[in-house]
Amino acid sequence: PNDSRNPEHSGIRTSGREYVNPVDYTHPFQSLARFADFLALRYDANRTRHAYYRHLRLVHEYFTTDPAELSESQLRDYFLFVKLKKGWKPKTIRQAVAATRMVFVDSVVWFKDRVVHIRPAGAGPSALKYLGAYVARTAIGDARIKSVDESSVSFRWKDRSNGDRTQTLCLPGLEFVRRYLRHVLPCGLRSIRYYGFCHPAAKAKRLRVQFHTGRSVQMGCESTAQGSDSNRSKSPLCPKCDKPTCLIFSIPSRYKRQKPRQPRNPP
Repeated sequence: PNDSRNPEHSGIRTSGREYVNPVDYTHPFQSLARFADFLALRYDANRTRHAYYRHLRLVHEYFTTDPAELSESQLRDYFLFVKLKKGWKPKTIRQAVAATRMVFVDSVVWFKDRVVHIRPAGAGPSALKYLGAYVARTAIGDARIKSVDESSVSFRWKDRSNGDRTQTLCLPGLEFVRRYLRHVLPCGLRSIRYYGFCHPAAKAKRLRVQFHTGRSVQMGCESTAQGSDSNRSKSPLCPKCDKPTCLIFSIPSRYKRQKPRQPRNPP
C-alpha cells in the first residue's frame, strides 16, 4: 500500500494500522466507491469503516471481478472457503456476512435512483388519522377478522370508492399472510423516531431553539414571589369567610403523636 498519510496517493490497505477513511482509497470498481460512501454516512469511526470495507476488498481479490456482479452461489462458495480452508473464526465470518449484506441490500437501496409517486391525501387531519393507525396499531385488528379456518381468512374492510361501505373479503391463508407481512417493518427500522430537539433527552437543544425563535426562556428556578402566590392559591379556604387561610405555625414532627409500636411477634 501507498503512504496512508496522503489521501490522494493512498491505495487499498490490507491492515488497519492507520485506519484511513475508505472514501480516500483508490477504488478499482464503482461498487467499492459506493460502499465506501455508504460506510461514511453510516459509521463515524474510520476503524469500523475500514473493517467492513476490508471484507469487501477480500471478496474482490478472491474473484478478481466486480463484487456487485457476484451471484448468491459464488458468495456461498466464498464463505465455505474461508470457513473450511482459511479457518476463519465465527466472529470474523459474521462480520464478513454483515459487510456483504450491506453491499447487496442496504447500499444498493441507498444509492438506487427512484421516482417518488406523490398524490394528495386530503387535509392534514385526515392524513394524520390515516397514518396514525399504522403507528399506534397493526395492519389489521382482531375485531375486523370474522372467521379463520385451515385454508382461508375472512375479514371486514371499507370500500372507499363506495361511500366507506363495509364489505367482507375472504382470502387464502398464504395470501393473507403475504399482505400482512407487507406492513411489517424491516429489521432495525423503527416506526417512530425522534431526531434533534424532538428527542426527549434534548432539553438543551429545545431551549436553544426557543431562544432563537424569540420566545422567553426561563433560567433557573421560579422567584419566591411566584412561589408564595402559588402556595397561597393552593391554601384551603376558610369555611366562614371563604378566603385562603394562612400558615401561623407548624408543629415539629418530634412533638406529633406517634402510634405506639406493636410488640414483635415471637419467632
